[in-house]
Amino acid sequence: MTENTDNDQETRLRAIRDRGAREFYANRTEFNCPFDFGTAEYNEYERGWTQALKRAPSNSLGWVSSNWEPSPEPKPYELPKVNEYARRKG
Repeated sequence: MTENTDNDQETRLRAIRDRGAREFYANRTEFNCPFDFGTAEYNEYERGWTQALKRAPSNSLGWVSSNWEPSPEPKPYELPKVNEYARRKG
């Protein structure tokens, strides 16, 4: 490939990556990639969308389509049944 062809390809993929980032903010609900899975175009679109997700302020992510939320299960502290230090010391 010539240098111009490489630059054109790079420019085209950068435009696709930017489109993915813009559509993250436009769609706000789900990932809709217009490109076929496994292609360079798909990868660039996904990269742009994901980077926009990572860079979005955390307080504005309530509208992202994931329904998963971590459920913290607090575990109360329990004293050890045997004082290992005292047992070893004698």
